[in-house]
Amino acid sequence: MYNYGIIGNCNISGLISKTGSLDWLCLPRPDSPPVFGKLLDDNGGFFDISLGKDHNVSFVQNYIINTNILKTEARETSTGKLLYEIFDFCPRFEQYGRTFRPFYLFRTIVPGETSVGIRIRCKPVSGWNKTLVAPDRGNSHLRWEIRGEHLRLTSNAPITYLMEEREFLLTEPIYLALSWGSAIEADLKTVAREFLNKTIQYWQNWVKHCNIPPLYQHQVIRSALTLKLQCFEDTGAILAAP
Repeated sequence: MYNYGIIGNCNISGLISKTGSLDWLCLPRPDSPPVFGKLLDDNGGFFDISLGKDHNVSFVQNYIINTNILKTEARETSTGKLLYEIFDFCPRFEQYGRTFRPFYLFRTIVPGETSVGIRIRCKPVSGWNKTLVAPDRGNSHLRWEIRGEHLRLTSNAPITYLMEEREFLLTEPIYLALSWGSAIEADLKTVAREFLNKTIQYWQNWVKHCNIPPLYQHQVIRSALTLKLQCFEDTGAILAAP
């Protein structure tokens, strides 16, 4: 399990491998069947970002300080050059007097020091039977019908490349937004950046209000943030699966 980083918003939780593959996500509830379940079975569905050609790559994974925003760096092993980095998070922040925690998961791919070709594969399954679901193509999104609802992947990347899982050159930030049951209608780049900044601010403010002892403070803060993601806000239950 230490090969995975956790993201969430106390409504949904995802586990992301050190290579940047989303290998566990249940929707719409934490006890729903998984839409990505590669954590348990190679045929269980995944959402990964990888280099299109063979590279000797090293991955480093950590969190933006005092937050639950996960950063995965891909570096060329021989030179240490940054090839790209991925920022993963689920939005959580105060809005209109309530905590906003939608069924959204955002992934942002930022180019590094040199241009590389990447391939994005989003392979959701219908649940425990592990049947891959075929996508329908929209103008700026792919859509999968799962258990009578829709999982959408909205992106500024060429939809043809996503649909056909083709390699393309990473020359600008790529925004990927998974949503369950609702579409993101506003400009994706603006929404992704706004939600990221507000979510960073939310978690850093949350840490400020924690009573943290000075001894091993960094480790205690990280543990507190992780434990917070195990709390299902609708019921107050502690989640076992993530």
